[in-house]
Amino acid sequence: MKLLADVRRIFNRRGFSGTSFRAVASELGISPGHLHYHFRTKELALEALFQEIVDATEGMFVSGVDSASLPKAWFRLQHEYLFFFRELPAILLQHPTLRRRYREIAKKRVGQFQTLLPNLSAAGLIIAEPESGFFDRFALLLWHHCNSALSLLPPEDTAIDQAESMLYTLLLPVLTENGRALLRTVQGNQ
Repeated sequence: MKLLADVRRIFNRRGFSGTSFRAVASELGISPGHLHYHFRTKELALEALFQEIVDATEGMFVSGVDSASLPKAWFRLQHEYLFFFRELPAILLQHPTLRRRYREIAKKRVGQFQTLLPNLSAAGLIIAEPESGFFDRFALLLWHHCNSALSLLPPEDTAIDQAESMLYTLLLPVLTENGRALLRTVQGNQ
């Protein structure tokens, strides 16, 4: 929906918390009533935008962005919804329904990372688990990085490459020589 995409662009530029719905309508050149017809409240627009993020994420993790393209695809998605990831703690604190849904999704994604890491180790791409629970903690660290890296970087398109590079730096200590060779190949193909 074009209107929702326009609202997202305004939130990305001005921030969610600091932008009133009246200001959104004014910037779009429409009446507040027209905007309220589509989204009764700013919070309902936020929920619709969050659902877009969820749908896109499910598409990546379930139906198949290949693993080599996943980091860039994830950071591109974050860049599209930059306001959400920049204001994530405040949004989750102020919106209990979103907080509950976000936690469910985070638990699912961390679980996927926790399943993936032993498989990568068995394939010889990352080191064996150095101590019990390491992969569980590392999965949480990866999830945290993947959800916060862009919030620390300038909003330019180069931030996507920087966030991806930071992720690879985080992975480097656990990669085996085979894993490093694969990473060099992935980086060379992009």
